[in-house]
Amino acid sequence: MMQPLDSDLMRSFLAVADSGSVTAAAARLYRTQSAVSLQVKRLEESLGQPLFERQARGVALTPPVQFTTSANGTAVNNGAATPNGGAAFLHILAAAATDRYTIVVEGSTTGAFAGEQSTLATFTLDAVARDSERVDLAGTLPQYTRWKATRSGAAGDTVEIAVSLIRY
Repeated sequence: MMQPLDSDLMRSFLAVADSGSVTAAAARLYRTQSAVSLQVKRLEESLGQPLFERQARGVALTPPVQFTTSANGTAVNNGAATPNGGAAFLHILAAAATDRYTIVVEGSTTGAFAGEQSTLATFTLDAVARDSERVDLAGTLPQYTRWKATRSGAAGDTVEIAVSLIRY
């Protein structure tokens, strides 16, 4: 059975995830950058896996996904439903020239995504700029989650995103 996570480690993790930067998270938490980096490293070690993909300018929570048309993310089994809500994050890592995208984060109790799913968060983005966006989620988050993207615009520009879900 997994041990409860230290609240200071989680606070640092959420600040880095929300800001996309260890430096910005440190300023928000009134800590040094090295202290926040150490806390993230301790959390990653306790979970046995990396939580962030380090990039030249900041960090992203999940491996980025590239697409030029509508796409669906793979359903992720999160182990169990959680009752305390959470937050969904969208990070635009490589912008498109002209197209607009709608990204929907869905949840499912069965993992089938065959009509029983619910919408947890919706992001509408003009993909011409690199940016991050956060949507707070209330209530119970189902065991299974996935994202769906729909492009509007005819250019077919490639966009690179990372979508992350954090449960409280």
